Amino acid sequence: MGQEHSPWRTYNLSEVTERFRRKSPYGLKADLLELETRKYLFLCAQTAEPLAPSPLVDEYWHYLVLNTRTYVDYCTVSFDKFIHHEAGVPRSDDLRKEEHDLNYSRSLTHYQNVFGAPPKDIWPMPSAHDLPENYRKPHRIHIETTNHCNLRCNHCYPGSSLEEPHHPVEDIYKTLDAAETAGVQKITLTGGEFFTRKDWKAIVTRSLDICDNIYIITNGLLIDHKKLSWLVTQRVKRTVRNWLKGKSFSKAVEIGLAFSLDGFRSNGLTRVNAAGVPVDYTEVLGKIRLAAKYGLHLTVNTTLTNPESAKELPLMYDTLSEMGIDRWQIDNAFNAGRFILLGSKQPHWLENAKSGFEYIVKQYLKNFPALPQWRLEIVGVFRYDTLFTGFAPAASLDEHPCKYHFGSVIVEGGNEVRFCPSLRTLALGRIEQKPLQDIYENDTAFKEFLSKTIRDLPCRQCKYARIFHGGCRANSWSYGHDLYGRDPICCALSPFVEDRILPMLPSFLQNQFTQCLEGHLRPDKPGHPVYDAKAKSQLAERIS
Repeated sequence: MGQEHSPWRTYNLSEVTERFRRKSPYGLKADLLELETRKYLFLCAQTAEPLAPSPLVDEYWHYLVLNTRTYVDYCTVSFDKFIHHEAGVPRSDDLRKEEHDLNYSRSLTHYQNVFGAPPKDIWPMPSAHDLPENYRKPHRIHIETTNHCNLRCNHCYPGSSLEEPHHPVEDIYKTLDAAETAGVQKITLTGGEFFTRKDWKAIVTRSLDICDNIYIITNGLLIDHKKLSWLVTQRVKRTVRNWLKGKSFSKAVEIGLAFSLDGFRSNGLTRVNAAGVPVDYTEVLGKIRLAAKYGLHLTVNTTLTNPESAKELPLMYDTLSEMGIDRWQIDNAFNAGRFILLGSKQPHWLENAKSGFEYIVKQYLKNFPALPQWRLEIVGVFRYDTLFTGFAPAASLDEHPCKYHFGSVIVEGGNEVRFCPSLRTLALGRIEQKPLQDIYENDTAFKEFLSKTIRDLPCRQCKYARIFHGGCRANSWSYGHDLYGRDPICCALSPFVEDRILPMLPSFLQNQFTQCLEGHLRPDKPGHPVYDAKAKSQLAERIS
């Protein structure tokens, strides 16, 4: 373009950018947003057509405009005219919304013509209906390879057991072929119990032919030296083969194992074998210790379903943190599959879990900025990555609540495509002789789902609407049978995060969190519908 040394690119905006870095919830993107705002203003100066910025560009532009002298001088020197800052993104029910969307689409077109493809994290697609574009080159595929399992866990979503069959290997290979065509970067293999398949080695081999990052979810009971040796051998052979082919010397082939462990003594409350005998947690710990000797990437997945497991979280932390694992993920059960039969209408263990969550985060951060050599994720409470990349709030309430998930393909039953493994209500179609993209574009129910934004949820009236993306749709469906209702787990945990977890985080994260809050009530305060409904229910119980 010959524009590298033009004033619109080189004019000094460092004072504005540093203020944005310190004050804005998006401060970690300050340098990139400065560049993208410069590009947007350049486009505005080059056309008489009305344009509209993305929400993040508008955020930086607002900071720039507040520094009036700098902004006036920048416009004069760069464009020889003043570019007026218009109002931000209108509400979805505003009459100007349609006009704004047209202007925004026009901005993307001009950007593409002048600068090439815009970065999607700064310039999101103008319509939720364009979100299936993420499936043209999905980043991950999650494949349920079997419903057969050596256990009969009380909270199993697909209802796996010894009586259930394996999915036909032909369907799995067909799914892997589709994954290869789509260019996926990571493959997750799960069940049931993956290692109950006699052909598990062939499935792993085919998966490694497609990408260099595979992840196997297991209950761990069938893990032994022989299996681990074979997996490590595949990892070493393929890493060396890649190097000899001229691929990167800095990245080895990754094979990960994710062990399911839902407590210590309480593990047997939910994990039982076909005869109903509880699984001894020490056996699972032994398998994890064995796997740690082989150098594979190890994750422990803990699903909370009861107060007893929640109370054991501190003890689990003290033990797992010394075992050489690479990651520990703690999540709360979805009220789906076999778990429904237990009659858990609400996640009643959360109050017991909160003290455990607080203990875990406190111990994990006690030597910050030095951290343990493993990653911690407590879903809805804390993520290791947040310490380095910041929170990832919704840019506005007009964003899809599940935007972060698009581009991750879920295949169950061997060939049935879903949007999310936990959202049991959205089955989209079966893999046939057509691209995955077509499946995601042609389902009527999915199109309706695509059209929703955070503003369409009751969470739009919540203080935490943007920072927690309106909660999880799988939670709202499984506990309330309303896909667009409230997520009771998010309602319970969001005030806890603000009160107990946030003060332990670095000050820049505290500032970012606070900047993303909406001017509404918390779910635990009188006047909020969640609080009022709970109070009404408690009153009715006392009267009865």
